[in-house]
Amino acid sequence: MQLTESALPRPARLLRSLLPLVLTLAGPALIVLANAIVTDWPMGGRVALGLGGALAFGFGITRLIRLWRGPGSDPFLWLAGGWLTLLFLATLFADLLPLAESHDPGVTILDPSLTPPNLLSANPLGTDTAALDVLGQIIYGSRVSLLIALCGAGIGCLTGGTLGILAGYFRGRVEAVTTFAAEVLLSFPPLILLMAMVTIFRPSIVNLTLVLGVLVTPAFLRLARAQTIKIASRDFVVAAHTLGAKVPRILLGEILPNVLPALIAYGFIVVGLLIVAEASLSYLGIGIPRPAPTWGNLISQGEPFLQDSPHLVLAPTLFLFLTVISANYLGQYLQKRCEL
Repeated sequence: MQLTESALPRPARLLRSLLPLVLTLAGPALIVLANAIVTDWPMGGRVALGLGGALAFGFGITRLIRLWRGPGSDPFLWLAGGWLTLLFLATLFADLLPLAESHDPGVTILDPSLTPPNLLSANPLGTDTAALDVLGQIIYGSRVSLLIALCGAGIGCLTGGTLGILAGYFRGRVEAVTTFAAEVLLSFPPLILLMAMVTIFRPSIVNLTLVLGVLVTPAFLRLARAQTIKIASRDFVVAAHTLGAKVPRILLGEILPNVLPALIAYGFIVVGLLIVAEASLSYLGIGIPRPAPTWGNLISQGEPFLQDSPHLVLAPTLFLFLTVISANYLGQYLQKRCEL
């Protein structure tokens, strides 16, 4: 028989409340210990200590969230939102953060290059071949990656959402033309089409954003069209039409507010996809070129030194992974909320 929280003895309840806090504080301490203090330990022991610290922090913070928000809450939702918020603030205020030099190799010409990560040093994630700070390059690189992904998703949402609403409401020839155009774009393999369009246009932030926006427009169009067809048959839309409401009034006042939540929820997933697409193009050398840092070209730049300096690849890869999985998790959560 399992005891409820209130039926446990007072010392046991106190221990269950304090243990998550202890683990949450001990996790980062173990990571710092493995990364910056016990440097004379074998690599296997330091990795095991760091992984233990990460697991302790993860278990502790999820328990704290459940204690704070209740046992039915989703701690991973809060962690995903917290990571995206922290990354966005770091990207927005990067110029105000105490980051080491990450732009001008002339400033770091006398500094040691390829230094390993040390969380207690001026270069927490180490330095690259030009002695530039890896953390600073990742933070500034997130500006490019997030800007392209957010603006590309916005273009796709605006264009595809507008065409999808018009197709779903008017049907007939409007639906036939827009649906045919969407099917034509979707018939091409996305990566091949993306590489071809980027090769035709000069790689830049504006061009890459427009290309990615066009690439995701058909998906938004199909979603908006399906939602509009479903909503257009609702009683409140039929009543508005019967009372003589103009078409712009029906589209903007009745249909758009009900379609927009689904588009926004899907937009989070698209942002994750576009971050991966931009990183893939930059990794292949046909995206944003250096010296402008992006997560993709940082991974490509560090690949030749993967064996001796794995932090050059692992650090931007970790940021890429956490950002994409957080955006996808939030998008899936919002989609479930829209279906309720």
